[in-house]
Amino acid sequence: MQAKRKRPDMIARRGRRGSLIVALFATLALLILLMAPAMAWATGTTAPTATEEVEFVRLINQYRVANGAGPLLVSDPVALAAFKHNRDMATYGFFSHTTAKSSVFPVGSQPWDRMRATGYNYNTTMAENLAGGYPTAAEAFNAWKNSPGHNRNMLDPDFKVIGVSLFFAPDTSYGWFWTTDFGAYVDPSAHGTSTGPAPNYSTIKGDDRYLTAIMISQKAYPKGAPAVFLVKGDNFPDALAAAPLATAYGGPVILTPSTGLTPAVKDELKRLNPNKIFYIGLPAKLESELQALLPNAIIKTVRGKDRYETATMLADELKNKLGRIDKVVITPGDKFPDALSVAPLAASKGWAIMLAPATGPLPGVTSAKIKELGITKALVVGSYVKPPATVTEVVYKVGKDRYQTSAQIAVYAKSQGLSFAHVALATGENYPDALVVGPYLVPQKGILLLTQSTYLPGYINDQLIANRDGIDQLDFVGLPNGVTGQTKALLQ
Repeated sequence: MQAKRKRPDMIARRGRRGSLIVALFATLALLILLMAPAMAWATGTTAPTATEEVEFVRLINQYRVANGAGPLLVSDPVALAAFKHNRDMATYGFFSHTTAKSSVFPVGSQPWDRMRATGYNYNTTMAENLAGGYPTAAEAFNAWKNSPGHNRNMLDPDFKVIGVSLFFAPDTSYGWFWTTDFGAYVDPSAHGTSTGPAPNYSTIKGDDRYLTAIMISQKAYPKGAPAVFLVKGDNFPDALAAAPLATAYGGPVILTPSTGLTPAVKDELKRLNPNKIFYIGLPAKLESELQALLPNAIIKTVRGKDRYETATMLADELKNKLGRIDKVVITPGDKFPDALSVAPLAASKGWAIMLAPATGPLPGVTSAKIKELGITKALVVGSYVKPPATVTEVVYKVGKDRYQTSAQIAVYAKSQGLSFAHVALATGENYPDALVVGPYLVPQKGILLLTQSTYLPGYINDQLIANRDGIDQLDFVGLPNGVTGQTKALLQ
């Protein structure tokens, strides 16, 4: 049914600890209404089942993420307040942020009064958008988007939760009523909106870093591999650039102590039975031990004067294998997180990873190798170091910390054809677990996100929420139960 007329309206409350500033925009009001399902939240359902309500949450979260505001979770009490006010307006024939008549709220109630009455009783910022006459989420969203006041509410980074109601009343002036309420505190009820199945979860966690790497190798290469990339498990620099070459050869990255091969590592190497072993940055004394273990394998030693030269040597090997390198990834070699985050992307695209000090300048050996290989495009991650002048196209991804950088890389990776269908979460506080994940994720063009070991950083939380419906497989690599439980609750 087409509404006879359309109208949006909006009110915002700004301030905490008792201060109250109200901004009222009488030019536009949005209510979210849908004929059959708007009753869902009123009857205790823990997720919005109305197709248009779910679609609105998807639209606003997509919009917020694109504008750096972060996605919203659905709060059950906030949603209930929106529904009851929506129903009152349709039932009693008024259109206002102020309750004119109600069976549940006192006359004169404002949005924050109604939210507190339904259980969202927190000292925080709240706001409300109303609209009438829009039958679809897209129409309501666009109307609010084109109104400065409503748009401010939708993009306010302080807001963390939302409640959405769409109510259909055919014998009223507007027909379709929308109410969206916003709050800045994440209450215990907050959840996503997916009505589909949860992702498949997998925990990959050995008793130590070496066993975790072996578990990934076994999952990725159950029938063996033509090549293996053996790197230090007790220091990170030489291994940071290994993922693209490992992917090109179709083999895993295996960690070993610098002091010698453990029995578990020996068993895994024999199981993989590779034709070639890349021996990266490890001391020469282990080579004889390795050769005795796999006498028929060709051992290729890659060991530069320092971490920067070792990375250029790996770039040479990548060029020899692929025939060309279209882009170089330049990332800090004096810290590990940024190189870990970008490894699956670089590996998937066949981009060489080269290293530089985080504060620059680009080492001479790195600059010379980029020129020699004829690379004219660069992705610079976690640093503002300048590539050589021969590089004419440069993209920088530098966050406020390692977790924001990881989130930025994930967004960029998605734009480059990678997918949130397969996501791996690994700690950003240490390097070993994430170091070996890159080649494992490549077959499904998966994305790695770094997290703290005790909780999800906000930037990573936002990416998981924004891409919730696209995640089919989520691997927890070496993480404790606390953060895995938090992630599962977020995505339920």
